[in-house]
Amino acid sequence: TAKFVPPDLVKHSPGVAKVWCNITAAGALGSPDYNVSSVTDTGTGDRTINFTVSFSGTVYSPTSTLSNEGDHMHPAYRNIATGSVRFIVADASAAKQDIISFNTIHGDQ
Repeated sequence: TAKFVPPDLVKHSPGVAKVWCNITAAGALGSPDYNVSSVTDTGTGDRTINFTVSFSGTVYSPTSTLSNEGDHMHPAYRNIATGSVRFIVADASAAKQDIISFNTIHGDQ
């Protein structure tokens, strides 16, 4: 007998991304996205991703993929909060850079 999880409950599975989005080089939220209320552009290479539904705590797993616009770019997540996370991209010399990013976050909500 095949058993399936109803779609409205799949979002509670630990293996399902709770947030995903594309951030443009200009710092705008790309479309579509999931569970992102907004992206705040706080400066060159410095963005804050704000969640529609907060996480239950500050232990979650943000990951990113950067567009192929430069060599040796380093993404970093800072100020991890239940309702938002700060996302920074810098080059090898630690200079912040505006670059397209694709972000996914797993965790408990």
